[in-house]
Amino acid sequence: MASPSLKESSTTERVFRAIVAFRQEHDYSPSYRDLMALTGLRSSSSIDYHLRKLRAAGLIAREDGQARTIVVTYFLAERVSGGGG
Repeated sequence: MASPSLKESSTTERVFRAIVAFRQEHDYSPSYRDLMALTGLRSSSSIDYHLRKLRAAGLIAREDGQARTIVVTYFLAERVSGGGG
């Protein structure tokens, strides 16, 4: 199975990295406002757009209409940690 991918400098990847980092630090999912603060995006509709892209790419799962339900379903370990090979 091919791994999902994002453009390395894309805003969608910034949102993905923010989700992973927040979950690692807090052990629960970030809210839209948390993601807005972490990424510099200024509207919840922008966050929603990027979350939909991440879900379509198979990187996250979430329940619509429910708070803090984002689950990382595919971990791009080397990309998120900044390492590479």
